[in-house]
Amino acid sequence: MKNLFLLIFISLFSFKSDTVFICSGPKSVAFHSRKGCRGLNNCSTEIREVLPVYARKIGRRACLICKPSVAFSSPNKLINQSNLKLYACQNE
Repeated sequence: MKNLFLLIFISLFSFKSDTVFICSGPKSVAFHSRKGCRGLNNCSTEIREVLPVYARKIGRRACLICKPSVAFSSPNKLINQSNLKLYACQNE
């Protein structure tokens, strides 16, 4: 039981680090590893923190400036669809 609690606790903190940043504008095309990336300078709307899977799902690619790691940009990373919708709604 202790191991399960420890695993959940660690996964909560590591889950937060697996997020990327997107500009919520209609012409935005990329996701970024840092909120301070130069590629987000022209964002005239809200900058949102989302899961990489969500960013890929809405058609974003990895930024050519900050180059999010391959682990962040992997389209094969599986996630429960209900969790994805919940996470997306929380960040709106």
